[in-house]
Amino acid sequence: MLNKIIPKSEFSKNVANVVGGTMLAQLITILLSPIISRLFSPADFGLYSIFLNLALTVSIASTFRYELAVMLPQKDEEAINVVSLSLFISFFFSIIIFLTFQLGGKSLLYLIHSEEIASYIPLLSIYVFFFSVMQTVNYWLSRMKMFRRLSAGKVIQSSVTALGSILIFYIGLKTGGLILAFVFGQVSIGIIYLLFFRKDWLRLKYAVSSKVMKEMFSKYIHFLSFNTPLAFLGVLQDLIVAGLIKYYFGNAAAGFFFMSCRILKLPAGIIGAATYQVFYQRINELFPDGKAVQHQVSKVYKQLLLLSIPIFGVILIGGPFLFALAFGKEWHEAGVYSQILIPTLLLSFVLAPVSAVTVVTRMQHYAIYIGVADIILRTISLLIGGYYQSIYIALMCLSGSTSVLLLFVMYWYYYLPMSKKVKAY
Repeated sequence: MLNKIIPKSEFSKNVANVVGGTMLAQLITILLSPIISRLFSPADFGLYSIFLNLALTVSIASTFRYELAVMLPQKDEEAINVVSLSLFISFFFSIIIFLTFQLGGKSLLYLIHSEEIASYIPLLSIYVFFFSVMQTVNYWLSRMKMFRRLSAGKVIQSSVTALGSILIFYIGLKTGGLILAFVFGQVSIGIIYLLFFRKDWLRLKYAVSSKVMKEMFSKYIHFLSFNTPLAFLGVLQDLIVAGLIKYYFGNAAAGFFFMSCRILKLPAGIIGAATYQVFYQRINELFPDGKAVQHQVSKVYKQLLLLSIPIFGVILIGGPFLFALAFGKEWHEAGVYSQILIPTLLLSFVLAPVSAVTVVTRMQHYAIYIGVADIILRTISLLIGGYYQSIYIALMCLSGSTSVLLLFVMYWYYYLPMSKKVKAY
């Protein structure tokens, strides 16, 4: 089906390479999810979701987003300095995170109503560093068009995380098993990507210098100034949503919400993430030809919309039944949540890969306003649901309001490449 919808171009072949490996990685997760969901309770998943969102919130800014600039320099000698800069920043950022939570961790966790994960906070700095390694080298491999190696790393990460969850449960560490496996999985992909990167590092390490790294820091300062706050807002919204659901409706509701989003985001993890990798590399080649970039945006919209209809349609029709069948009858409620959230998650699936257009066109600063609006809409929606003491009202408000915002974003992404405000690096 994918071959019929997507033409056999170099772009499509590269997407297919990444999709193949990512699909295998997600298939491992899907096949083992029924086992894992029966070993761990919704409350365990709720606890895991809090750690997950906290880890992503912290680590998303751990390189000041300089990893995104790895694709942009024309010369590999400059790009290798961007890689070095990104890893250098992440190393010291991880140390700062460790010291911060060691000195004032309990107070910080109390503010977000997450005291339960206090004993797992030492793992946070480990996750942050290896997340940074993975993200940075990921863009180097994309620059080199090593898409098969990217896929291999994801398969290994998925295997370690899923199988690790089961193994850790039988060892006897039930409550924090999901968190431990999550961290182990991140460490594994970080190490694998470093091994893939080793040959290029040995080839180009002569070009790395503090002088050039400083030049790259200044040249791509927009990633620190604009993309870092934007990325922080994107993950912070998940942390706020999870925290408010937990506060108003309990750990079980947070677990149901997490599971529903996890399943509905699988298409984004398989197809959307793969498309982003190749789309970013491709429009960076096409830019500054705005017409060509706009045409590429239009193609991706059409392809992903066609793919989304059967994927999300199945959940819309039989979500509760399918969740109960796959994960156990106690997860029936997560299927109801999924039906409500389909509009916003479908649009997110279509838009996520195309967000790279704001990076190439240096328009990340406008995207910050959208990020702020998204957080406000989600927060208001959950406050309304909390006032009426109904999770369904909260989710319907959230899904409806954010869907309207995402439709505007779709329009903006399409016309952005032709804007007179666009600048080249």
